[in-house]
Amino acid sequence: NYITEELKNPTRTLPIGGFLGVLGTSICYVLCNVSYLLMFSTTDLIATNTIAMDCGMVAFGKIAEIAMCVGLLFSCLGSASGGLLCVSRNIQSTAQEGVFPRWMGIVNPTLKTPIPALMVLCTTMSLYLAVDVNVLIPCLSTVEWSFYCLTFSSLIYLRFKDPKAHRPVK
Repeated sequence: NYITEELKNPTRTLPIGGFLGVLGTSICYVLCNVSYLLMFSTTDLIATNTIAMDCGMVAFGKIAEIAMCVGLLFSCLGSASGGLLCVSRNIQSTAQEGVFPRWMGIVNPTLKTPIPALMVLCTTMSLYLAVDVNVLIPCLSTVEWSFYCLTFSSLIYLRFKDPKAHRPVK
């Protein structure tokens, strides 16, 4: 939803992407859990903290353990990259709406990237390094989920309050 203005046909591609993303993730999740249940006993499942690594090790040996570590690394990098993309676009659009200073909404004409928004985001993220991660994660998770709940509650409220409103993506 953060980059809909960059999509060529968002009313078509956004619902398809959302559906395929949820479907693909659900299939992977179910298949992984089925493989864990087939490979390990209940006591083994309870005893381990790294079930995916253990599953790879049992199925394919040491090389799978290394592959799992590399896969986890790429997953973390992809998540961080997606976060940078989405949050910088959020800062940019908020600045263009006048909530944040206008200079945060400037887009580089050559790169088509909101560089000032990225600089603000990276500076803010650097300040997080000074905070203990065991305090930071629960705090940020609480704030994040609170906003998710407010957003979904607002959508449900508006759906009943104004059911005939134009909604390009339902």
